[in-house]
Amino acid sequence: MSEFWMNFLTNLLSTVVAAGIIFLVGRAFGFFTSPQPNLKMIAKQNGVYSDVITFTKQGDGSYAADFQLAIKNEDDLTLKANDGFWHTYVVTDATVTPLTATGELNHQRGVISYPVYPGYIVDIDGSQYHLVIKKGDVPGRGLPYFFATDYGFFPKTTEFDQKTGQVNLLTAGLIKYEIR
Repeated sequence: MSEFWMNFLTNLLSTVVAAGIIFLVGRAFGFFTSPQPNLKMIAKQNGVYSDVITFTKQGDGSYAADFQLAIKNEDDLTLKANDGFWHTYVVTDATVTPLTATGELNHQRGVISYPVYPGYIVDIDGSQYHLVIKKGDVPGRGLPYFFATDYGFFPKTTEFDQKTGQVNLLTAGLIKYEIR
Protein backbone atom coordinates (compact mmCIF):
# COMPACT_ATOMS: atom_id res chain seq x y z
CA MET A 1 0.00 0.00 0.00
CA SER A 2 1.37 3.39 -0.91
CA GLU A 3 2.28 5.99 1.66
CA PHE A 4 -0.53 8.24 0.39
CA TRP A 5 -3.25 5.65 1.12
CA MET A 6 -1.70 4.77 4.48
CA ASN A 7 -1.77 8.45 5.54
CA PHE A 8 -5.28 8.91 4.11
CA LEU A 9 -6.71 5.91 6.04
CA THR A 10 -4.90 6.92 9.25
CA ASN A 11 -6.28 10.46 9.01
CA LEU A 12 -9.76 9.18 8.19
CA LEU A 13 -9.75 6.76 11.13
CA SER A 14 -8.50 9.40 13.56
CA THR A 15 -11.16 11.86 12.32
CA VAL A 16 -13.94 9.31 12.77
CA VAL A 17 -12.71 8.41 16.27
CA ALA A 18 -12.45 12.10 17.25
CA ALA A 19 -15.93 12.83 15.87
CA GLY A 20 -17.34 9.85 17.80
CA ILE A 21 -15.73 11.02 21.05
CA ILE A 22 -16.98 14.60 20.53
CA PHE A 23 -20.49 13.30 19.80
CA LEU A 24 -20.58 11.07 22.90
CA VAL A 25 -19.27 13.81 25.18
CA GLY A 26 -21.70 16.29 23.61
CA ARG A 27 -24.62 13.90 24.16
CA ALA A 28 -23.58 13.40 27.77
CA PHE A 29 -23.81 17.16 28.32
CA GLY A 30 -27.00 17.54 26.24
CA PHE A 31 -25.52 19.40 23.26
CA PHE A 32 -26.85 17.11 20.51
CA THR A 33 -30.36 16.54 21.81
CA SER A 34 -33.47 18.36 20.73
CA PRO A 35 -35.20 20.30 23.49
CA GLN A 36 -38.39 18.63 24.65
CA PRO A 37 -41.08 19.26 27.18
CA ASN A 38 -41.12 16.86 30.12
CA LEU A 39 -44.71 16.55 31.25
CA LYS A 40 -45.96 15.34 34.59
CA MET A 41 -49.53 15.06 35.87
CA ILE A 42 -50.15 16.54 39.31
CA ALA A 43 -53.19 17.14 41.51
CA LYS A 44 -54.55 20.42 42.84
CA GLN A 45 -56.20 20.07 46.24
CA ASN A 46 -57.39 23.04 48.29
CA GLY A 47 -55.57 25.39 45.91
CA VAL A 48 -52.20 23.61 46.33
CA TYR A 49 -50.43 21.58 43.62
CA SER A 50 -48.84 18.26 44.60
CA ASP A 51 -47.69 14.96 43.12
CA VAL A 52 -49.79 13.19 45.78
CA ILE A 53 -53.58 12.88 46.12
CA THR A 54 -54.46 13.04 49.81
CA PHE A 55 -57.49 11.15 51.13
CA THR A 56 -58.96 12.25 54.47
CA LYS A 57 -61.02 10.14 56.85
CA GLN A 58 -64.76 10.77 56.79
CA GLY A 59 -67.32 10.32 59.58
CA ASP A 60 -68.50 6.95 58.21
CA GLY A 61 -64.96 5.50 58.24
CA SER A 62 -64.40 5.93 54.50
CA TYR A 63 -61.73 8.16 52.99
CA ALA A 64 -62.39 10.85 50.38
CA ALA A 65 -60.36 13.11 48.10
CA ASP A 66 -61.52 16.09 46.05
CA PHE A 67 -59.07 17.40 43.48
CA GLN A 68 -58.44 18.77 40.00
CA LEU A 69 -55.77 17.59 37.58
CA ALA A 70 -53.00 19.77 36.19
CA ILE A 71 -49.96 19.42 33.89
CA LYS A 72 -46.47 20.45 34.96
CA ASN A 73 -43.70 20.98 32.37
CA GLU A 74 -40.36 20.18 34.01
CA ASP A 75 -38.12 20.84 31.00
CA ASP A 76 -37.06 23.59 28.61
CA LEU A 77 -39.53 23.54 25.70
CA THR A 78 -43.07 24.87 25.56
CA LEU A 79 -45.75 22.38 24.63
CA LYS A 80 -48.13 24.29 22.37
CA ALA A 81 -51.88 24.16 22.78
CA ASN A 82 -53.46 21.17 21.00
CA ASP A 83 -50.06 19.43 20.58
CA GLY A 84 -51.14 16.35 22.47
CA PHE A 85 -53.57 14.47 24.68
CA TRP A 86 -53.68 13.67 28.38
CA HIS A 87 -54.97 10.30 29.61
CA THR A 88 -55.95 9.15 33.10
CA TYR A 89 -57.34 5.89 34.43
CA VAL A 90 -59.62 6.51 37.39
CA VAL A 91 -62.98 5.18 38.50
CA THR A 92 -65.29 8.17 38.91
CA ASP A 93 -68.69 8.46 40.57
CA ALA A 94 -70.36 9.11 37.21
CA THR A 95 -70.83 6.15 34.87
CA VAL A 96 -69.84 8.23 31.86
CA THR A 97 -68.33 11.70 31.80
CA PRO A 98 -67.76 13.83 28.69
CA LEU A 99 -64.08 12.91 29.01
CA THR A 100 -64.55 9.14 29.09
CA ALA A 101 -62.96 7.24 26.21
CA THR A 102 -65.42 5.18 24.17
CA GLY A 103 -65.65 1.62 25.49
CA GLU A 104 -63.33 2.30 28.44
CA LEU A 105 -65.29 3.64 31.41
CA ASN A 106 -62.21 4.12 33.63
CA HIS A 107 -60.18 5.92 30.92
CA GLN A 108 -60.51 9.69 30.70
CA ARG A 109 -58.77 11.69 28.00
CA GLY A 110 -58.71 15.10 26.46
CA VAL A 111 -56.74 17.53 24.31
CA ILE A 112 -54.11 19.62 26.06
CA SER A 113 -55.92 22.83 25.21
CA TYR A 114 -53.49 25.40 26.64
CA PRO A 115 -49.75 25.91 26.11
CA VAL A 116 -47.60 24.48 28.91
CA TYR A 117 -44.50 26.64 29.35
CA PRO A 118 -41.23 25.38 30.89
CA GLY A 119 -41.48 25.26 34.68
CA TYR A 120 -45.17 26.13 34.52
CA ILE A 121 -48.33 24.37 35.74
CA VAL A 122 -51.61 24.43 33.79
CA ASP A 123 -54.95 23.12 35.08
CA ILE A 124 -56.35 20.58 32.63
CA ASP A 125 -59.99 21.58 32.81
CA GLY A 126 -62.56 22.61 35.35
CA SER A 127 -63.44 19.04 36.31
CA GLN A 128 -63.47 18.40 40.03
CA TYR A 129 -62.86 14.73 40.87
CA HIS A 130 -64.32 13.12 43.97
CA LEU A 131 -62.87 9.73 44.87
CA VAL A 132 -63.99 7.62 47.83
CA ILE A 133 -62.29 4.63 49.40
CA LYS A 134 -64.98 2.74 51.28
CA LYS A 135 -64.35 1.49 54.80
CA GLY A 136 -62.41 -1.78 54.61
CA ASP A 137 -61.34 -1.33 50.97
CA VAL A 138 -57.67 -1.32 50.09
CA PRO A 139 -56.75 1.72 47.99
CA GLY A 140 -54.80 1.39 44.76
CA ARG A 141 -51.24 2.67 44.45
CA GLY A 142 -52.38 5.85 42.78
CA LEU A 143 -53.91 7.42 39.69
CA PRO A 144 -52.24 6.22 36.46
CA TYR A 145 -51.71 8.76 33.66
CA PHE A 146 -49.75 9.41 30.48
CA PHE A 147 -49.46 12.04 27.76
CA ALA A 148 -49.38 11.41 23.99
CA THR A 149 -47.74 14.38 22.23
CA ASP A 150 -45.85 15.33 19.08
CA TYR A 151 -42.69 14.79 21.17
CA GLY A 152 -43.59 11.25 22.17
CA PHE A 153 -45.17 9.75 25.25
CA PHE A 154 -44.65 11.00 28.78
CA PRO A 155 -43.49 9.51 30.96
CA LYS A 156 -41.04 7.92 28.54
CA THR A 157 -41.52 4.55 30.29
CA THR A 158 -45.10 4.21 29.00
CA GLU A 159 -45.56 0.97 27.03
CA PHE A 160 -48.41 -0.19 24.79
CA ASP A 161 -49.61 -3.57 23.57
CA GLN A 162 -49.04 -3.25 19.82
CA LYS A 163 -51.94 -5.58 19.00
CA THR A 164 -54.65 -4.05 21.19
CA GLY A 165 -53.35 -0.52 21.75
CA GLN A 166 -53.89 -0.94 25.49
CA VAL A 167 -51.52 0.80 27.89
CA ASN A 168 -49.54 -1.23 30.37
CA LEU A 169 -50.58 0.77 33.45
CA LEU A 170 -47.54 -0.45 35.38
CA THR A 171 -45.38 1.59 32.97
CA ALA A 172 -47.52 4.76 33.01
CA GLY A 173 -47.00 7.70 35.34
CA LEU A 174 -48.64 7.63 38.76
CA ILE A 175 -50.00 10.29 41.09
CA LYS A 176 -49.64 8.45 44.38
CA TYR A 177 -52.40 8.20 46.98
CA GLU A 178 -51.82 9.22 50.57
CA ILE A 179 -54.26 8.29 53.34
CA ARG A 180 -54.57 10.57 56.36
